[in-house]
Amino acid sequence: SLIPDPLLLLHHFLGLYSGPIPPQLGSLANLEELLLNDNRLSGPIPAELGDLTNLKSINLFGNGLSGPLPDELSSLSNLETLRMGGGPLNGPLPSWLGELTNLVYLQLGGSQFSGPIPVELSNLVNLEDLAIGWNQLSGPIPPELSRLTKLKILHLDNNRLTGQIPPGLGSLSNLELLYLNTNQLTGGIPSELGSLTNLEVLSLQGNELTGFVPTEVGSLSKLEELFLQDNRLIGTIPTELLSLTSLETLHLSGSLLTGCVPDGLRIIQDNDFASLNLPFCSDHPCITEGAANDVNNPGLISDCETLVALAATFQGSGSSSTLNWSYTTSMTLWEGITLRGSPPRVAWLDLRDKELGGSIPAEFGRLTGLTYLNLRRNNMTGSVPTELGNLTDLRVLNFHSNALTGPIPDLSGMTNLEQLYLANNDLAGAVPTWLNEMTKLRELWLWGNNLSGSIPDLSGMTSLDRLKLQNNLLTGGIPASFGKMPNLRYLYLHNNLLGDGIPSELGEMTNLRYLWLHTNRLTGTIPPELGNLDNLWDLNLRGNQLNGQIPAELGAMDNLQRLRLHRNNLNGAIPGELGNLENLRSLWLHGNDLDGSIPSELGNLEALQRLWLSENNFMGMIPEELDQLDNLVQWRLAGNQFTGCVPAGFAAVPDTDLERLGLSACS
Repeated sequence: SLIPDPLLLLHHFLGLYSGPIPPQLGSLANLEELLLNDNRLSGPIPAELGDLTNLKSINLFGNGLSGPLPDELSSLSNLETLRMGGGPLNGPLPSWLGELTNLVYLQLGGSQFSGPIPVELSNLVNLEDLAIGWNQLSGPIPPELSRLTKLKILHLDNNRLTGQIPPGLGSLSNLELLYLNTNQLTGGIPSELGSLTNLEVLSLQGNELTGFVPTEVGSLSKLEELFLQDNRLIGTIPTELLSLTSLETLHLSGSLLTGCVPDGLRIIQDNDFASLNLPFCSDHPCITEGAANDVNNPGLISDCETLVALAATFQGSGSSSTLNWSYTTSMTLWEGITLRGSPPRVAWLDLRDKELGGSIPAEFGRLTGLTYLNLRRNNMTGSVPTELGNLTDLRVLNFHSNALTGPIPDLSGMTNLEQLYLANNDLAGAVPTWLNEMTKLRELWLWGNNLSGSIPDLSGMTSLDRLKLQNNLLTGGIPASFGKMPNLRYLYLHNNLLGDGIPSELGEMTNLRYLWLHTNRLTGTIPPELGNLDNLWDLNLRGNQLNGQIPAELGAMDNLQRLRLHRNNLNGAIPGELGNLENLRSLWLHGNDLDGSIPSELGNLEALQRLWLSENNFMGMIPEELDQLDNLVQWRLAGNQFTGCVPAGFAAVPDTDLERLGLSACS
């Protein structure tokens, strides 16, 4: 009796009503606004409200409504504002919410909704305010939310969300408030969030976030409140925060930050610096005793603190192993240390050949400005610390020739790494699969360890120039995926336990210069596709179990200088096409089952210096064309069935097995 008809607006709020919502409201066909928020209404939301197809705004927030959102509400296609919650509403967030494409405000916070965030919410392209915090939502944040380009407010806080923060959220250029706090989010803070130049509040506290505070946060020129406390963040407070002139609130405690608080941040009134257990930079002994002099450079002061703490323990037994890292010595004079950048950080740590012993300090992972770390040829033992994966700016990591053990840890966080040298240690386990993510890596040296298992797909390393996996215990076949690595020039897989055949796909590696597959257990025939490697200098397939004939196509490798096919089970004749290898210096075919006669075309090999054809089944005359090999210094032909005499000039070569051959020189 209180509801006239027709009615466009129904506003009854501020605690005047209790009990259930009358289903009869669904008969108000012309209704455009239904505001019953902040009453004492209870019970379920009537399905009949779905008949209000002209409705533009519905606000039932702050009642005691329960149960799920009725599917009938999916008919409210004109809806621009949907505010419910603040009570015991429950069930999953329905996917049909994504059909309400006119929505500008969607606020369902403070309820008991559970389950995942529907991907379909990304269809709400007009949405400016999405508030679904304070529920029991779980699962990851859908990356598709980055499509909501008009979004200004995003509340996903106080749920049970897991996974990483999608980097795509950094494309929401209109975003002003971002609340992701009090969930179970992991991984790093995406640097892409630094693109949110309209952001005023960034609240990420109370998660399990790791890594560093990204320097890009300093680009958030309108930021007023920054909450990062109670995570697992490491590293130092970025000096870039000094650029946030609008910042009024800064909370950083409850993580693992090191170094000091930049003095320029003292002016922020709402802070939790007292709970950080870090001094202001001007009070740190690195400043007060003279090692450093920039009170607004917490990164350098953290580097100083870290290295001074290590100086006493990171020592060896040799005379050159004493390090002069101390608070009273300027860091510019520290041995093995180079400062670079603006503001300066410890960028180079070069301690090769220092007779240092003990384990590699995990604390090196705090030196986040490092671009070069070299401990080559020391006496380091123990494992490679996983914490080194925090060194995201590192270009060169060299632990070559130590006594390191254990598996290779996940270092995929070193996204800028260009050279990785772990060779000549005692590392064990598999070749890591995460290497396939290292798109900037140019040199990978893992040779001379105890690595085992098969070689994984490494074709994702599109910049790789040199791959050295020799002298390990690797098994399985040679991956055909090497054919997808056109920039690779040096491939060393020798002295392992590799089996199966040589993939024909290796013939697609057209920039290859060195292909060393020798001393394995390779079987099958030599792929003729290897003849496509016209930049190859050295082909070494010796000491395997290869059979079949030598492909005539190998004669097309114009730049080949060394061809080593000895100690296999090859048969048939030597193809005359090998005489086209005008740059060939060494031809080693001994120890096979080759037969027929020596092709006269070998006399065209003007650059040839060494010719080994011994221990085969050759017969017939030694061709007189071999007299033309003016650069020849060594040959071996014994163990065959040659007849006749040895051409005089050929016999005059200084290093031969003429006596064992059983033939005399031609007169």
